[in-house]
Amino acid sequence: MKTQNTIISVLILILAAVSVTAAYFLSEKRSELQAGWEKMTSAINRSAGELDKNSGTAVAAKVTPEELTINAIDQLDSRLNDYLDQSSGVTKNRDHLAHILVGVGRGVSVNVDDNALRGISSYVSAANQVKSGFNTMIERRDRNFNRLGKFARDQFKVTLDKKALASGDRAALTPLSDAIKALNARNTSYSGNLSRINSMADGPSLRVNTPADAQKVYEQVARLTRNFEILDQELRNRTTQNAAMRARVAANDKLAGELDAVIKTKGMEADKFKERLGIAVSDDPMPWKHGSSEARKALVGKVVAVNNDYGYVGLDIGSDTTVVQRLGSGLIKVNPKIEPGMKLMIYRDDPENKAAEVVISEVGAKSSTADVPSGSQPIKVGDLAVIID
Repeated sequence: MKTQNTIISVLILILAAVSVTAAYFLSEKRSELQAGWEKMTSAINRSAGELDKNSGTAVAAKVTPEELTINAIDQLDSRLNDYLDQSSGVTKNRDHLAHILVGVGRGVSVNVDDNALRGISSYVSAANQVKSGFNTMIERRDRNFNRLGKFARDQFKVTLDKKALASGDRAALTPLSDAIKALNARNTSYSGNLSRINSMADGPSLRVNTPADAQKVYEQVARLTRNFEILDQELRNRTTQNAAMRARVAANDKLAGELDAVIKTKGMEADKFKERLGIAVSDDPMPWKHGSSEARKALVGKVVAVNNDYGYVGLDIGSDTTVVQRLGSGLIKVNPKIEPGMKLMIYRDDPENKAAEVVISEVGAKSSTADVPSGSQPIKVGDLAVIID
């Protein structure tokens, strides 16, 4: 029995020692747990305070270490709800901001990973990429606005409001738009005029829309101008020849007049001799004079060319043209003297089928040109022409 009591006593002593040891260790752990709890609540409070900065929230005042004491652990869930909602809101706003920055980056040609914009360590670098791309876009925009403003000033004498352009005001472009519309209207008018000039210059049908088209018109007009210069020089030469011919004709007319007077005198003398000899006086007509109305009435010309664009016709009669008069059994040639200013009647087949009246403007040796008044009937090659007294 004594032995049993001894064993029981030893066991009680051992249990007491274990209890003391356990109580000691439990007290140490409780102190460590209490210190850790205080650190945790302090960290939560500081975290809430950081999240409160410039966010419009005041959660840190609700999660102070005093409010989160270990003795009120049963109230911990309700006191931490605002902190959890605040953290959740920050996370949502972070993700939303990352999504927006990704879109901005794409808009300025910067490809950035949205995960990088969510990461704490990578956010600054990724955001700086977007910022740099955005700044580059702003610089490019300002440079383009400066170029646009310089273009408007230099080309159209128009001043654009840079501030209004930068603000996206479309009305700021109205002065330049109006100037461009006016330029387009002038270009359309110029193109139409050049097309008409090309048509008048006998060029092919052409819509003038490019400098190359305008060059074609220029070449066509230059070619026509050269042809006109050649014709003008030829006309000058012909005019000189005509002047010389007129001088010779005038001299011949003078000589012919003198010869006509001699012939007339001799004829009168012959008639007197015939009377004395009892010979009947001849009834033969007198020769026509050059430029006489009889000679002009006998003239019939022909239209050999028609130019409706410039309103003139070409005729086969000129300063050397003659008509024939029959005297007895012989024929003589008389010059009706075609001159500028003469009026001609153009007819077709029959003098009663009158087409137009024209006025001779230029006379050559064997041809002449006549101006056609506006509104006249159409004249054709082959139509006949007679002088109107």
